[in-house]
Amino acid sequence: MEYIIAIIVSVFSVIIAYCTLDINVSNKLFFLKKKYDDRLPSKELSKLQIKIICMIVFVLNVSATLSIMENVDNEINIVKMVIAIICITGAACNDYREHRIPNIFPFIIAVSGIVCLIVGYFVSQKGAQAYIVSSLFAVASVALGMIVIYFLSKHGIGIGDIKLLCALSILGGVYLISGVIFFAMLSCSITAISLLITKKKTIKEGIPFGPFIYLGYIVSIILLIY
Repeated sequence: MEYIIAIIVSVFSVIIAYCTLDINVSNKLFFLKKKYDDRLPSKELSKLQIKIICMIVFVLNVSATLSIMENVDNEINIVKMVIAIICITGAACNDYREHRIPNIFPFIIAVSGIVCLIVGYFVSQKGAQAYIVSSLFAVASVALGMIVIYFLSKHGIGIGDIKLLCALSILGGVYLISGVIFFAMLSCSITAISLLITKKKTIKEGIPFGPFIYLGYIVSIILLIY
Protein backbone atom coordinates (compact mmCIF):
# COMPACT_ATOMS: atom_id res chain seq x y z
CA MET A 1 0.00 0.00 0.00
CA GLU A 2 2.86 2.39 0.84
CA TYR A 3 4.40 1.88 -2.58
CA ILE A 4 1.08 2.54 -4.32
CA ILE A 5 0.60 5.81 -2.41
CA ALA A 6 4.20 6.85 -3.15
CA ILE A 7 3.70 6.22 -6.87
CA ILE A 8 0.38 8.12 -6.93
CA VAL A 9 1.92 11.11 -5.14
CA SER A 10 4.93 11.08 -7.47
CA VAL A 11 2.81 10.80 -10.62
CA PHE A 12 0.73 13.77 -9.49
CA SER A 13 3.97 15.66 -8.72
CA VAL A 14 5.27 14.91 -12.21
CA ILE A 15 2.04 16.27 -13.72
CA ILE A 16 2.46 19.49 -11.73
CA ALA A 17 6.13 19.64 -12.75
CA TYR A 18 5.27 19.21 -16.42
CA CYS A 19 2.59 21.92 -16.25
CA THR A 20 5.06 24.41 -14.77
CA LEU A 21 8.01 23.46 -16.99
CA ASP A 22 6.18 23.52 -20.33
CA ILE A 23 5.69 27.21 -21.14
CA ASN A 24 2.73 26.51 -23.45
CA VAL A 25 0.84 24.62 -20.74
CA SER A 26 1.85 27.04 -18.00
CA ASN A 27 0.50 30.05 -19.87
CA LYS A 28 -2.92 28.40 -20.10
CA LEU A 29 -3.25 27.83 -16.33
CA PHE A 30 -4.63 30.88 -14.49
CA PHE A 31 -2.73 30.20 -11.26
CA LEU A 32 0.62 30.03 -13.08
CA LYS A 33 0.23 33.02 -15.40
CA LYS A 34 2.47 36.01 -14.85
CA LYS A 35 0.67 39.05 -13.51
CA TYR A 36 3.57 41.36 -14.31
CA ASP A 37 6.82 41.47 -16.28
CA ASP A 38 9.69 39.98 -14.33
CA ARG A 39 13.24 41.26 -14.42
CA LEU A 40 14.35 37.85 -15.65
CA PRO A 41 12.63 36.45 -18.76
CA SER A 42 11.12 33.00 -18.94
CA LYS A 43 13.17 30.33 -20.63
CA GLU A 44 11.66 27.70 -22.86
CA LEU A 45 12.87 24.21 -22.06
CA SER A 46 13.21 21.46 -24.64
CA LYS A 47 11.05 18.35 -24.42
CA LEU A 48 14.15 16.33 -23.49
CA GLN A 49 15.00 18.68 -20.61
CA ILE A 50 11.43 18.48 -19.31
CA LYS A 51 11.44 14.67 -19.49
CA ILE A 52 14.76 14.44 -17.61
CA ILE A 53 13.55 16.79 -14.86
CA CYS A 54 10.27 14.88 -14.55
CA MET A 55 12.11 11.56 -14.21
CA ILE A 56 14.35 13.01 -11.48
CA VAL A 57 11.29 14.41 -9.69
CA PHE A 58 9.55 11.03 -9.85
CA VAL A 59 12.49 9.13 -8.33
CA LEU A 60 13.13 11.69 -5.57
CA ASN A 61 9.45 12.04 -4.67
CA VAL A 62 8.91 8.29 -4.50
CA SER A 63 11.86 8.02 -2.10
CA ALA A 64 10.65 10.93 0.03
CA THR A 65 7.06 9.70 0.19
CA LEU A 66 8.17 6.20 1.20
CA SER A 67 10.33 7.74 3.94
CA ILE A 68 7.32 9.67 5.23
CA MET A 69 5.04 6.62 5.12
CA GLU A 70 7.56 4.45 6.95
CA ASN A 71 8.80 6.88 9.61
CA VAL A 72 6.13 9.50 10.38
CA ASP A 73 4.02 8.45 13.33
CA ASN A 74 0.52 9.74 12.49
CA GLU A 75 -1.82 10.35 9.57
CA ILE A 76 -2.11 14.11 10.11
CA ASN A 77 1.61 14.68 9.68
CA ILE A 78 1.73 12.30 6.72
CA VAL A 79 -1.00 14.24 4.89
CA LYS A 80 0.59 17.68 5.35
CA MET A 81 4.07 16.48 4.38
CA VAL A 82 2.81 14.73 1.24
CA ILE A 83 0.90 17.87 0.22
CA ALA A 84 4.13 19.83 0.69
CA ILE A 85 6.03 17.45 -1.61
CA ILE A 86 3.56 18.09 -4.44
CA CYS A 87 3.44 21.87 -3.92
CA ILE A 88 7.17 22.38 -3.48
CA THR A 89 7.75 20.42 -6.68
CA GLY A 90 5.57 22.88 -8.58
CA ALA A 91 7.23 25.86 -6.89
CA ALA A 92 10.73 24.63 -7.68
CA CYS A 93 10.00 23.82 -11.33
CA ASN A 94 8.29 27.15 -11.95
CA ASP A 95 11.15 29.00 -10.26
CA TYR A 96 13.67 27.11 -12.36
CA ARG A 97 11.94 28.11 -15.60
CA GLU A 98 11.04 31.73 -14.92
CA HIS A 99 12.63 32.75 -11.60
CA ARG A 100 9.24 33.11 -9.94
CA ILE A 101 7.28 31.13 -7.35
CA PRO A 102 3.49 31.47 -7.78
CA ASN A 103 1.71 32.31 -4.51
CA ILE A 104 -0.58 29.28 -4.85
CA PHE A 105 2.15 26.83 -3.80
CA PRO A 106 3.32 28.39 -0.48
CA PHE A 107 -0.33 29.26 0.26
CA ILE A 108 -1.45 25.61 0.03
CA ILE A 109 1.53 24.45 2.12
CA ALA A 110 0.85 27.07 4.82
CA VAL A 111 -2.90 26.37 4.94
CA SER A 112 -2.39 22.61 5.12
CA GLY A 113 0.12 23.11 7.93
CA ILE A 114 -2.22 25.38 9.91
CA VAL A 115 -5.23 23.08 9.39
CA CYS A 116 -3.26 20.02 10.50
CA LEU A 117 -1.98 21.83 13.61
CA ILE A 118 -5.54 22.82 14.55
CA VAL A 119 -6.92 19.34 13.86
CA GLY A 120 -4.08 17.75 15.80
CA TYR A 121 -4.74 20.01 18.77
CA PHE A 122 -8.48 19.33 18.93
CA VAL A 123 -8.18 15.56 18.46
CA SER A 124 -5.60 15.50 21.25
CA GLN A 125 -2.77 14.40 18.98
CA LYS A 126 0.30 13.43 21.00
CA GLY A 127 2.69 16.37 21.19
CA ALA A 128 0.24 18.76 19.48
CA GLN A 129 1.15 21.72 21.69
CA ALA A 130 4.85 21.14 21.09
CA TYR A 131 4.22 21.08 17.32
CA ILE A 132 2.39 24.42 17.52
CA VAL A 133 5.15 26.07 19.57
CA SER A 134 7.82 24.69 17.24
CA SER A 135 5.96 25.93 14.15
CA LEU A 136 5.40 29.42 15.57
CA PHE A 137 9.04 29.75 16.60
CA ALA A 138 10.24 28.40 13.24
CA VAL A 139 8.13 30.73 11.09
CA ALA A 140 9.06 33.79 13.18
CA SER A 141 12.77 32.94 13.05
CA VAL A 142 12.80 32.13 9.34
CA ALA A 143 10.76 35.21 8.39
CA LEU A 144 13.05 37.52 10.37
CA GLY A 145 16.26 35.85 9.20
CA MET A 146 15.29 35.71 5.52
CA ILE A 147 14.07 39.33 5.47
CA VAL A 148 17.42 40.43 6.92
CA ILE A 149 19.24 38.37 4.27
CA TYR A 150 16.93 39.83 1.60
CA PHE A 151 18.01 43.39 2.37
CA LEU A 152 21.65 42.66 3.18
CA SER A 153 22.11 40.71 -0.06
CA LYS A 154 20.31 43.43 -2.07
CA HIS A 155 17.44 41.14 -3.06
CA GLY A 156 19.75 38.15 -3.53
CA ILE A 157 16.95 35.94 -2.26
CA GLY A 158 13.47 36.36 -3.68
CA ILE A 159 10.24 37.16 -1.85
CA GLY A 160 8.80 33.92 -3.25
CA ASP A 161 11.64 31.97 -1.63
CA ILE A 162 10.89 33.64 1.72
CA LYS A 163 7.18 32.81 1.42
CA LEU A 164 7.98 29.19 0.59
CA LEU A 165 10.40 28.80 3.52
CA CYS A 166 7.91 30.41 5.92
CA ALA A 167 5.19 28.04 4.71
CA LEU A 168 7.48 25.05 5.25
CA SER A 169 8.29 26.41 8.73
CA ILE A 170 4.61 26.29 9.65
CA LEU A 171 4.37 22.78 8.30
CA GLY A 172 7.59 21.25 9.61
CA GLY A 173 8.63 23.21 12.68
CA VAL A 174 12.17 23.98 13.80
CA TYR A 175 13.70 20.54 13.25
CA LEU A 176 12.61 20.06 9.64
CA ILE A 177 13.09 23.65 8.44
CA SER A 178 16.62 23.69 9.87
CA GLY A 179 17.48 20.71 7.68
CA VAL A 180 15.76 22.25 4.66
CA ILE A 181 17.70 25.51 4.94
CA PHE A 182 21.01 23.75 5.61
CA PHE A 183 20.79 21.39 2.64
CA ALA A 184 19.34 24.11 0.38
CA MET A 185 22.19 26.50 1.21
CA LEU A 186 24.79 23.75 0.86
CA SER A 187 23.58 22.56 -2.54
CA CYS A 188 23.10 26.14 -3.77
CA SER A 189 26.63 27.12 -2.70
CA ILE A 190 28.19 24.09 -4.42
CA THR A 191 26.23 24.81 -7.61
CA ALA A 192 27.06 28.52 -7.59
CA ILE A 193 30.79 27.88 -7.09
CA SER A 194 30.76 25.28 -9.87
CA LEU A 195 29.03 27.69 -12.28
CA LEU A 196 31.51 30.44 -11.45
CA ILE A 197 34.53 28.15 -11.90
CA THR A 198 33.26 26.90 -15.26
CA LYS A 199 32.35 30.52 -16.22
CA LYS A 200 28.77 29.56 -17.02
CA LYS A 201 27.58 32.31 -14.66
CA THR A 202 29.06 35.59 -13.47
CA ILE A 203 29.02 36.91 -9.90
CA LYS A 204 26.26 39.35 -10.87
CA GLU A 205 23.95 36.70 -12.32
CA GLY A 206 21.41 35.10 -10.03
CA ILE A 207 20.25 31.49 -9.89
CA PRO A 208 16.77 30.42 -8.76
CA PHE A 209 16.73 29.24 -5.14
CA GLY A 210 13.43 27.34 -5.35
CA PRO A 211 14.96 24.12 -6.77
CA PHE A 212 17.43 24.06 -3.88
CA ILE A 213 14.63 24.49 -1.33
CA TYR A 214 12.94 21.51 -2.99
CA LEU A 215 16.16 19.49 -2.80
CA GLY A 216 16.67 20.54 0.82
CA TYR A 217 13.15 19.39 1.71
CA ILE A 218 13.51 16.03 -0.02
CA VAL A 219 16.95 15.34 1.49
CA SER A 220 15.73 16.39 4.95
CA ILE A 221 12.79 14.01 4.74
CA ILE A 222 14.96 11.10 3.63
CA LEU A 223 17.83 11.68 6.08
CA LEU A 224 16.28 13.34 9.13
CA ILE A 225 12.86 11.75 9.64
CA TYR A 226 13.40 8.72 11.84
